[in-house]
Amino acid sequence: MNLQYNAKNELFLPKQIQKSRASSNSILKENIKTFMELNEPTERIFNLDERLVRFAGESIFFVRKLAKAYELEYYKNQLIRSSGSASLNYGESQGTITDKDYVFKLSLVVKELKESRNSLRVLNYIKEGEENERNWLLSEVEELIAITSRMMLNKLK
Repeated sequence: MNLQYNAKNELFLPKQIQKSRASSNSILKENIKTFMELNEPTERIFNLDERLVRFAGESIFFVRKLAKAYELEYYKNQLIRSSGSASLNYGESQGTITDKDYVFKLSLVVKELKESRNSLRVLNYIKEGEENERNWLLSEVEELIAITSRMMLNKLK
């Protein structure tokens, strides 16, 4: 992605979107949708920390688009909490001193990712949300679980 930022580290939106702010909300929403489609998370990130942050962020974006139904609130909130917690626990693992502490923090990351996966599986079962986004999140969480589990196993050897 080739994004541009100003001095305050704010994202510059394409001129189409800037101009549409003066027009109706429906045009703005359509332009943002187009902008987001062009910047879908298709690029490969090899830094686990960045992938966990992106997974948490994409989970939030996904949840924002879901219906505001009572029965969905539990899974929406759980997905936000568990995906964010996985990223935060991984950040904490980077500051551990002993291998035992490191493995413990990674085990928390795996636990939170599995909770995220279960919430996504329920949402997938009831066909809630955009199918492509659900599939991407499910695929990404499986990869993140596998990567983190392998890191734990390697450290235990």
